Formats: sequence, structure tokens, C-alpha cells
Amino acid sequence: NKWQAYEPITIAYNVPLEVVAKLEMRADEMEGISTIQSTTRVYPWGGTASHIIGYLSRQVSETTAANLERMGYSYEEFRDIENIAVTDGNGDPKTDENGNPLYQMTKLGYSYNDYIGVAGVERTMERYLTASSLSKRGRQTLEVNKHNAIMRELSKTYASDGDDVMLTIDLPLQIVVENALQDAIEKVRAYEEEQLNQDLAKPEDQRDYKNHAKIKLAETGSIVVLEANTGKLLALASYPSYDPNRFMQSISTEDYEELFGETSNMPTLNRAISTRMAPGSIFKMATGLAGLMEGAITTASTITDNGPYMRFESSDEIIAEDDAPRCWISNRKRHMHENLNLSTALGQSCNYFFFTVADRLGMTRLKNWTDRLGLGNVTGVELPAEIAGITGGQSSLYNNTASLDDQRSSLPYYIYRQLKAYLTEILEKRGTDIDDAALDRCARQLLALQDGTDSSDMGNEVRRILRDELNLPITLTRSQNWVLQITSLLSELKWKAAMTIRSGMGQGITAVTPVAVARYAAAIANRGTVYDVHVVDRVIDGDGKAVRIFEPTVYDKIDAPEEYWDAIAKGLERVVSDEDTGMAGTAYSNFTDAFISEGYNVRISGKSGTAQISTQANNIDIENTSWFITMMPREAPEIVVITCIPYGLSGSTGSRPAVEAITRFYLDRKDASARENLVQVNGLMP
Repeated sequence: NKWQAYEPITIAYNVPLEVVAKLEMRADEMEGISTIQSTTRVYPWGGTASHIIGYLSRQVSETTAANLERMGYSYEEFRDIENIAVTDGNGDPKTDENGNPLYQMTKLGYSYNDYIGVAGVERTMERYLTASSLSKRGRQTLEVNKHNAIMRELSKTYASDGDDVMLTIDLPLQIVVENALQDAIEKVRAYEEEQLNQDLAKPEDQRDYKNHAKIKLAETGSIVVLEANTGKLLALASYPSYDPNRFMQSISTEDYEELFGETSNMPTLNRAISTRMAPGSIFKMATGLAGLMEGAITTASTITDNGPYMRFESSDEIIAEDDAPRCWISNRKRHMHENLNLSTALGQSCNYFFFTVADRLGMTRLKNWTDRLGLGNVTGVELPAEIAGITGGQSSLYNNTASLDDQRSSLPYYIYRQLKAYLTEILEKRGTDIDDAALDRCARQLLALQDGTDSSDMGNEVRRILRDELNLPITLTRSQNWVLQITSLLSELKWKAAMTIRSGMGQGITAVTPVAVARYAAAIANRGTVYDVHVVDRVIDGDGKAVRIFEPTVYDKIDAPEEYWDAIAKGLERVVSDEDTGMAGTAYSNFTDAFISEGYNVRISGKSGTAQISTQANNIDIENTSWFITMMPREAPEIVVITCIPYGLSGSTGSRPAVEAITRFYLDRKDASARENLVQVNGLMP
């Protein structure tokens, strides 16, 4: 019923020329059958930049205003189009499952044969790229007879092409980045498999790999390259990747399973913008800057590692030594860091230093600065499905004013299930009928009691809720230890000082996206300007005129004294250098001898990060997220490179092959284009 009798229906594509010839020869015998040349969209670079470019699909249908706006249409463009709203048989507006009004894409000019953007820039720039919209589609007025046969043409308006969208991507750099990411992941995985096999062959080894089959190895990752002084995205790689040409033909069952199946590694997922992970030590620059800006430390302040961090300056909370966090170096039973200032603490990545700074700040002030640096917000890049990071604090851990489905961390849902299980146990012991709806209401109301304050005074409210929802008399509740057990569970949702200090070194519930880390690193590199990220440079129409230009936009500006930036910059230099400070930087020893001897490490700054994500009780070293931030050139950084490999060993270990490859390419190309290296032609410089 969606088709019109006078509109042709395509019944076959890409037919051989001999078929076309036969149809043309017998056209008089085959009324209503005709052939026409059409275009085929081709992605000449295959899978290169596929997560940026995206792909198309025949999905012209009824959709919401929000989806149209995600495709670049403004509400003003379609709200007044006649009959664009979808209605039912009674003329009432139809909505989706969430109550959002539905609109007909065909009223915008699309036909059901048209392709539309589904992912990447194809999606977000659909309004400009398409030639199917009303403003670009041609129009023909025909006279037909009662059999709908065309008698003559009355008028005709020729169609115009879609616009060209010019990206900020540096194609040669993009290719190098994609190859470097794949190579790094393959090398890390091979090393991990080798280590596991060696340990399995040595039962006396101190680590237990009896459950090695459960250990996750490196198989995915992402790299983001950002221009430090504009926020322009120069390269973005997500592994595994895919070829968007596969979507221009019918997807086979095998292809579908590979791309979207349950056992798939989700090649179409843009891991640079749609996944978030604990940042580990790459977060420490934010903690250090926050400490300086709030006066918790100065550039001259020194802190010494005293072992387990058990007592807190910001509260009277005390935790057991076995549970207390400590510096990575004391975990390895080597000497502890002594008298470190911010620069040397960054160079040695001293956890204890940043525990102390975060403790002095408190989570509210720390979160304020990390959010200002863009770690807790979306970057605005013109790509679909970007998610925001989580930077800690009570509202991030649990917000009792939001629904359970809208919480930012997974802990509230876990506590909700624990509460339901405990309440079910109470009712079963009493032989009471179990009403799942009542259990759900009760658990949710109990959760809502946690507002971040001490749970010790919740007793009366807990008893009231148990009475009202589960018919448990208050007198009975007072004689049991139910309230104590429930408030103990609820206390897990209260933000504590121990959580703050872990946040100071990028652990706990803190989770960020690689693209947000790129924006944050760029702000450190350019000394305070936090840019929105842009991957679209401009839109050009068929006549070569600019339809829209995307200028750099600023998310925030941090005005800090130059000495603050100097201290941080010096620390990031120390990370990759063999400074005369008693110990080389944390990343120095992981670089190859060739990389160091050829002087590349002294031309960059950087910071490694290792976020523990082990699923094993003995905290297998393999199961870490490997992060590395690279800034180059060191003296005046032009770009930042963010490498992220989940289950990729420690920070600089897993990321090192990619860091070296990208650094070599960028600096060698920069050297080759330097004026002193250009060749004169007829006595003239280019």
C-alpha cells in the first residue's frame, strides 16, 4: 500500500547487458517493463576510515523528529510539510514505543528505494549528502490515461546532486594509524598467548593460570589523533573494522553474523566514541591541575609514599591495610617514591602522590575540574552514538532523583538485585506469598532512601516501606536484623573518601571515551583551551560554494598560570625520558633501542595509563586496559595521539608499537616538509 501505481518498482539490479538488449528489443511486448541506468555508491578506499564515513541502507520509513535531527534536518525544515505526521485510521498522531510522534520520510522527498545514512558521517550529514530531499529531487508532471499509461510530459524540473562533505581527516595519517593499531593488537595478543603458554608449562610459577581459558586477551582497540590547537580530528581508528561496500549489496547470512552476530567482535562499533573505560594514570594530569588550581598543592609541594593509603585528610574514614590502595611501585616491593613534586610524580606515575592530592581536594572539587577538561561530557564530534564519560561523585555512583534505568554506573542495579534477593529470602522464611511487583516497588523505594548521607538514621523509613509494600509489621521488623542488612547494602551506594582517592588515579567508577581523552590531552598540550571535536570541515554544493563551514568551537577555557602548565609539561617529558632523577620515566624502558637512539623519544611527551579490569581473583597482569597519550612535537605540540587497547597489558607496553609507528610517520613527514629540506626548482623555493 506504500507504492503508487505510477511510480516504477525496481525488480532487478546490475543485470547483464544482454538482458538489457533483449528487454529493449521486446519492449512493445512487455508493457510496463523498462530499463534505466542508475548509480552505485562505491567506497574506493574500502574499510579505510569506515567508522568515520559510515554506511548506507534502505531504511526509508516512518521515524521520529529526533532521528531526523540526527540526520542533520532541523525541526523547522519538516514541521510544516503537509501530512508529514503519521496518523492512524482516526486521524490521531501515531507514536513510537516511547510516545514520540512519527513522521513520514517520503514527505521529505525520499522514495522507498532510496538509501539513507545509517552510521558515521553518512548518518549525521544525511541532509547535505542526499539527493533525495525535496529541495534536490527533480519533479516531473505527466498526463496519464485511465490505465495509468503515460500520454505526455507537462513539465519537468531537473534534479540536483547532493552536497559534498569535506572532512578534517588526514588520509595518509589515517592509513598509518589503522595499520599501526592492528599491528599493535596482533603483537600484544601474540605476546599474551606466549606468556600464558609458558606459565601453563610451569606449575611452580607464582601466578595461577588454571583458569587461563577465562582470561581475556587483546582483540579490540582504538586510536584518536586530534589537532591540539583546533580540535580537528585528523585520524580515528577502531579495530576490528569493516568495509562499507558490503552494505551496498544484499548482506549474506555469513556477513551479518560477522558484523552483528552474538559471537561477533562488533566491527561496526566505533570504540573511540561509543565505549568508555577506566583511564588509569592518564587521569593524573587532571588531578594535578585540579590540585594546583584549588591550592591543594603548589608546583613546589613534595609528597612521599608512605605505603598503604589508609587514613584520609578529608574525613575520619579508615580502611584496613589489606584493602588500602597503594602505589604500583610499593606493590612490587621496591623502594617507595620520596619527596616527589608534581613533575616528578607524573614522570614516575606515583599513585600515592595523586591519592593525597585527590584526598585534599575532595570529590566535588576534583569532579568540577575533570568535567571542565571535558572528560565527563560528549565532545560534539559529528558522529552518531557518542557517549559521555563518568568522572565520579555521588550523582555518578547513584542518584536517588533519577530512575534505576537512568543511573550512570552499574552498581545501583546490582544493589537493587541484592535487595530483591534478600527481601525474597525474608518472605520465603516467613512462608509469605511473593508478589514480584511488590518486591520491585519495595526495592526501588529502599534505594531512593540513599541520598549520599549516613544510612544509620534510615531505620524508621526502612520499616515503613517494608510494612507498606510487603505487609511486614513494624513490631516484627524491630525484632529482626533486617534493617541492619538493608542499610548495609544501601551504604554501598554512598560515596566515600576511599572512592575519591581511587578516582584521583583514574580508577573506581571513573570511565572515559578515547575521544574525550583526546580533547582533554589537547587542552593540556595547548595550555587550557578545551575544544569541541570536529570531523567535518565544510559542506560544498554542486557549484563549489560553501554551504556550511565548521569553525573550531571552544567548550571551556582554563586560565591557569604558566608555571602550572610548565610543571605538567615537564612531567610528561619525564615519562618518556631517561632523566637524571634516579629513575627513568615509566614509559622509557618500553621503547625500542632504535626509537631511542634515533632521538624520537626526546621529540615527544606522553603519559601511559594502566587500568586494571581483571576478571580473575589473582588480578592477572594481562587483563589491563593499555592507554598512552602522545603529544608531538614536544616543544609546541601540534597533535595528540590517544591509543587504547583493552586487555592490552600495561599502558606503554601494549601501546608501544602503535606509538612508535605513528610518531615516526608524523615527525618524518614534518621533517621532510620543513623549508630547509625542500628542493629548489629553478633557483626558487616551493
